[in-house]
Amino acid sequence: RYLEGIAQYLAVRRIAAEPVVVYGDAPQEILSQGREGGCDLIAMSTRGRSGLGRGLLGSVTDAVIRSSDIPVVVVSPKGGQQGQEGGMSLKRVVVPLDGSTLAETVLPHVKEMARRLSLEVDLVQVVNVATWPYGGHDGPPVDVIGLEERMEADAAAYLERVGRGFSDEGIPTQWKVLKGSPGLTILSYAQGSPENLIAISTHGRSGLGRLVIGSVADLLIRSLGTPVLVVGPSHAV
Repeated sequence: RYLEGIAQYLAVRRIAAEPVVVYGDAPQEILSQGREGGCDLIAMSTRGRSGLGRGLLGSVTDAVIRSSDIPVVVVSPKGGQQGQEGGMSLKRVVVPLDGSTLAETVLPHVKEMARRLSLEVDLVQVVNVATWPYGGHDGPPVDVIGLEERMEADAAAYLERVGRGFSDEGIPTQWKVLKGSPGLTILSYAQGSPENLIAISTHGRSGLGRLVIGSVADLLIRSLGTPVLVVGPSHAV
């Protein structure tokens, strides 16, 4: 009855929905339904609770994100409440990149979503140069300023190359190099850009050393009121 009520709510908005009730381990069954149903996307919410006992995202959502070979959109309770109160409008996709092949696995999904929903794309990369303590008489161990400038130039060239790939396909795209701590800097940028979706890939590793799904992805999911599209490496259930 609950699912039928949700389906009726969606039907009024011209969205077809099929209620399905399954039994068993929740993450396993969600992943199985996604694969067997030929789904392109899994959409979930998270309770946003912290604490090691239940994971940072909620145990079911965490398990699905880490094991899914289908992209997962996660909405926090804050984002869900905002959507219910005033509706949700998406105008752009913010894509954090770091130059790695893993980070780029999100790009095909971003292109498809941007084309279908007529979204603009923001590509960002954070440059963060660590500093080391040193004695004043010794001088700094490296030319930090010069290193940072080279890193910024490399990041700008990389983002431009990726961005041209979007622009050449008719997708409005801009790119920007940011400076600071990756997680907090991306969070600040995303909060200053309303009506957006964050799209990010994650290594999918578990373990306390790297939080649950990667420190940046986890921070964005827990802290933003906007949806976050997470694309992880393929896993077998």
